[in-house]
Amino acid sequence: MQLVILAAGKGERLKQSGHSKPKSLVELESDVVYLGLQIHQFNRYAFTHKFIVGGYAIDCLEAFLKKFPDYHLLDNVDFEKGNLYSLLTAKPKLNEAFFLFNADHYYSPETYAKIFSLKSNSITIFCDQDRKLTDDDMKVAVHEEHFSKMSKQLKQYAHGYVGVTYVPKNKQQLYWQACIEAERDLGDKANVEHVVNV
Repeated sequence: MQLVILAAGKGERLKQSGHSKPKSLVELESDVVYLGLQIHQFNRYAFTHKFIVGGYAIDCLEAFLKKFPDYHLLDNVDFEKGNLYSLLTAKPKLNEAFFLFNADHYYSPETYAKIFSLKSNSITIFCDQDRKLTDDDMKVAVHEEHFSKMSKQLKQYAHGYVGVTYVPKNKQQLYWQACIEAERDLGDKANVEHVVNV
């Protein structure tokens, strides 16, 4: 099983706190950053490879990851585009089932345990129902108990996407084809969340 963490974002909406460093390295409190909290949890689980895709201020990520040599940093040179290009940067390295995480999310240890206990042969997105969603949250609609669509603009929805996707090895060809179609249809506005709508 492989792990991919998307960490190329600027954090523009964080204003001054994320101005000169990637969003994933914004401090939550003294010497504590989003990515550090995630890595602390990920280190409890066995992965064959762990990839972090950087872009904006990648030198900051490179310096941070010197403490974690088993995490391989990949450079998304197209980080100004949608985060789909971060995923495509990792694509050549992915040859097993993989978990895809957004670097600016953090969960309880119990939630990580639930995520990594998944045994599925299907592409799986992880959602919740226990928070009030804002305009900036990804919303998930279902139809007859099955996934229907994911978008920030949905007016009717059942769940909120929590920034985690699982892609089993037997579905990778299907997933990568959906990535190609999302890029074709949306160009620079494409993101990994659009892929499951294809």
